[in-house]
Amino acid sequence: NKSMNSARMPRSKVAPKSIQDLERELGDIGVDTKRAAKRSIAAAETRRSRRAKRRRADIAEEDMEIEGKGGKVARSLSRAPSKKRPRNETGFKDDAQKKKAEKIKKKAENKWKSEARKGEADRRYFNLMPKHLNSGKRGIGKTDRR
Repeated sequence: NKSMNSARMPRSKVAPKSIQDLERELGDIGVDTKRAAKRSIAAAETRRSRRAKRRRADIAEEDMEIEGKGGKVARSLSRAPSKKRPRNETGFKDDAQKKKAEKIKKKAENKWKSEARKGEADRRYFNLMPKHLNSGKRGIGKTDRR
């Protein structure tokens, strides 16, 4: 929709949700919220430490005042690779829900599997009478091509 190239409700008007609201909503659904809470707290801490590091870097820059070359002194934060759950395991409340989804998936695959088992006799034969050879008046001696 060309008339809606921005959010219907700007973020400044929407009240930010707290961690407690998130925990309550996810708890009603049946999702364990301990890991999500830890993650959000850790993210807040890293944001704070990055801000402090930037401030220290700015102060250090002002103190050094390198002639001709101005630039960031601080190194970027090193990050360990995050351990993610496999994509086929995310989004399920429990093991039973995951098994049900697997069952539905296998049922849907049956159609494709039967297509793969098509034999030689089931395959389509293409038109063996090409139009450019069989259209128009035929003279004597032209009937063998049929």
